[in-house]
Amino acid sequence: MGIKLPWRSPRRRHRRAPAVWYQYYATVHATACEVCLRHHGEIYARREDAPPLPLHPDCRCSLLEFPAEELSYYEEHGRRMRERAQQELRRRALFRRAREALAQDALSEALDLFRESVQIDVYEEEIEALCREERAALRRSPEAARRLRDLFLRAYRWKFDLDKYRHMPEGMRAARRRHGLETIRACFAPFVVEEA
Repeated sequence: MGIKLPWRSPRRRHRRAPAVWYQYYATVHATACEVCLRHHGEIYARREDAPPLPLHPDCRCSLLEFPAEELSYYEEHGRRMRERAQQELRRRALFRRAREALAQDALSEALDLFRESVQIDVYEEEIEALCREERAALRRSPEAARRLRDLFLRAYRWKFDLDKYRHMPEGMRAARRRHGLETIRACFAPFVVEEA
C-alpha cells in the first residue's frame, strides 16, 4: 500500500501538505489478526484515510501521529514494519502447512516446514495448541515428537535475542525464556520417552 498524498491530485493542488501524518501500528504476534498485520506500517496523510480503530474486538492497533518534517524517517520505518508483518504472515503459513503435514503423517515435510517457520519466530501458545490438537499424530511417532520438541527448544532459546525483544530488560527476557522452555518440555512430555 502506498502513502496517500491528497495535495498531489489535480483537483486538490490548492491544498498544502499536511503538517501531521499518521502511521498504523499493529502488534506483530501470533495472536494479531491478518487484517491488522496487513496495515502495519502504512502511512496516511489524514486520520480519516486510515482504517477506523479498533478494527475488531480486542484489537490492539493504534495510529501514531508524527510531524511532516519526519515523513522520510517514518517511510523507511514503515518499510521495515511491513517487512516484519510479511515475515509473520509467512511464518503462520509455514506453521499451518507443517501442522497439516504432521496430521497426515508426512513427518519429514512437517519437520522441514516447522524448521523454516521457527527461523522467523516461535510462540509457546502455538506449540501448546499443536500438542493439544495434534495429539494423535504425536503419539503415533514419538521420534517425530522428540525431534519437534528439540527444534522448538532450540528456537525458543534464541527467540529473545531477536531485535524485536531487545527493548525488554534482560531479567524479563531470561524469565520469559525459562518459562517458555518449561512449557515446551511439559507439552511434549506425554509424547517423548526419555532414554535412561
